[in-house]
Amino acid sequence: MVKIADAINTYNLAIEIILKNNYELFTKKKDEDYILYLKKNDFIEFSEEPLSLLSIMFIKENNIHINKDRINLFLHDYSSLAIKIILEKKYKLNISTKYTKKWYDWVATKKDDVFIAQSPLKLLGLILIIDFYGDDWYSVDIPFYLNEIEER
Repeated sequence: MVKIADAINTYNLAIEIILKNNYELFTKKKDEDYILYLKKNDFIEFSEEPLSLLSIMFIKENNIHINKDRINLFLHDYSSLAIKIILEKKYKLNISTKYTKKWYDWVATKKDDVFIAQSPLKLLGLILIIDFYGDDWYSVDIPFYLNEIEER
């Protein structure tokens, strides 16, 4: 059984996967908020956290698109794609307040596995971590990247 939620340790694992795929990850001095930038060649995207960037990287690397007639006007295109991918991976998807009363969580389940995040992109990022590291994701020994992200 896997139970995984978005947290600092999953952020660090997402950064590890991003770097292994030869993407640059950096912040900009001029930004007032802490925003992370993902870059490879001419492709650049940004987010406030690395789980979403991991999902965006996966979408980009796999050239995944959504039919224009299926786009949800209330969701960012990447979020719509994340939902599509999660469902294609045969996860059951719901939105719940069970885990926190302050906001809604997106919850993906498959058999006994439970993934909990605040957005579809973060949720897909968690699933990608398990796909990459397996059920023993929590015991992977990697450097702590969060304090080492370059500022440009």
